[in-house]
Amino acid sequence: MRYLFLFVAAVLFAGCSDKNIELNGNIKGVAMGSVMIKDGANELIYKADISDGKFHIDKHPLTREGFYTINYSSSPKHEIYLEPGSTYTINADNATPDAYPEITTTSKKQTELSAYYKLLKDAKATARAHVMALDSQMRSLDDMALAPEDRSVRIQQLRNQQLDANVVDKATIFKELIKLYPSSEIIPHLMLNTEYQLNPVGYYEAFKKLSEDARESEDGKVLEQKLKQLSSLSAGGEAPPIEGSTPDGKPVDLKSLNKKVILVDFWRARNSQSESDHNHIIKTLLPNYGAKGLTVVSISLDSDREQWIKYVGKSGMTWVQVSDLKGDESPNVQNWGLTKIPTYYLVDGKGRIIKRCVDYYEAQTGLSDYFAGQP
Repeated sequence: MRYLFLFVAAVLFAGCSDKNIELNGNIKGVAMGSVMIKDGANELIYKADISDGKFHIDKHPLTREGFYTINYSSSPKHEIYLEPGSTYTINADNATPDAYPEITTTSKKQTELSAYYKLLKDAKATARAHVMALDSQMRSLDDMALAPEDRSVRIQQLRNQQLDANVVDKATIFKELIKLYPSSEIIPHLMLNTEYQLNPVGYYEAFKKLSEDARESEDGKVLEQKLKQLSSLSAGGEAPPIEGSTPDGKPVDLKSLNKKVILVDFWRARNSQSESDHNHIIKTLLPNYGAKGLTVVSISLDSDREQWIKYVGKSGMTWVQVSDLKGDESPNVQNWGLTKIPTYYLVDGKGRIIKRCVDYYEAQTGLSDYFAGQP
């Protein structure tokens, strides 16, 4: 997850023993090394040597309560919540440095944070088991007397299921976490630092189950505003208008295209993933689905007109092109809830959203499912 840090209670605690923290730890597989704790500006605040797999940080004053990071030996940074007056016992294994350490603490908020990572670990384990089961089914096809076309269809179905199984639905995790800690004010912080854009409706359902105080926290207010806006971009909702115009200055209305389904492509020139995806659209999507009623509308987030036009001209993108040349400041970014490039939407001929897709392969799967359900 991305590490954004919230610091509260900016009160100086120097010299007050009840404002100290104490950390003890056991790092299996590390004979020597260092444990480092840093703040949100990546400044080192505590450091301890590891000796025979153990370390100790003795009752140091903590000037600010909030989120910090801890790492040891070859581990990545792990998020930790430090509260004055709290003690922490940290157990980790260097054989699995990516795994969140086991933390026993008197800090209520760190206990909530550890519970989140435990639920996430369990969900990932379940997802891996599902993927392996699907892989086993795919291998078993070799022993079945299937026609080549049937085998190909079944393999594609299983691959699509694997792609879905690999995605852990964190909205479900947060629903479980909120059952345990409905008043937790760190849950909105955690939600903000996950890809809530993938399932805004599920996240919003979970968010609403938080206590009023948690929803009214600083992070809670920010999150609610974002979830409200993104929830309107879910399946069945009306697609926002497209800001900008075609290279010859004409506006674009999705409803006026008279197509069964429209792939709305948000991209930028000199973005390697966009370029790769456009090649797939040209070679695969349009040949497979163009005659069935698919068209594409590409909305560029470029700010350089010459660069935009030059790329379109050499790329073979013969479909509708739009840009307002405002780059990341384009109203399309906010209106369509964009957080990365490329991003795709599938929209029907009436301008209703079919699916919001985070990558080309999800868009491809969405189109396959859509046309499979058409008469």
